[in-house]
Amino acid sequence: MAFNLDALWKNAVPQGTGSYIPFWTDDDRTLDFSLTPERINGNVVHVIDAHAWHEPHSLPPGMVDHVDGERFVVSRTGGFVAIPEWNLLPPGQMRGTAPR
Repeated sequence: MAFNLDALWKNAVPQGTGSYIPFWTDDDRTLDFSLTPERINGNVVHVIDAHAWHEPHSLPPGMVDHVDGERFVVSRTGGFVAIPEWNLLPPGQMRGTAPR
């Protein structure tokens, strides 16, 4: 708490308009699973937890195969990637999944 909260409260002034982070676009939320893991649409995506495995399938890369809330499984060349926890923002900021 502030040292002199009463005085600060009595002398309070409006903060002004502020600034806001824009809403995410479709491009912000799109991963291209046909590209190599090192570069996905030239962007960094903060995957907090992921599990990949080899499995034959006929799906095109990037097709969502399964969804459970905000967790999902996506096809990739020669297998699948499960992404149970992800974030478009750097670590330490809000997450894409609900806290557990």
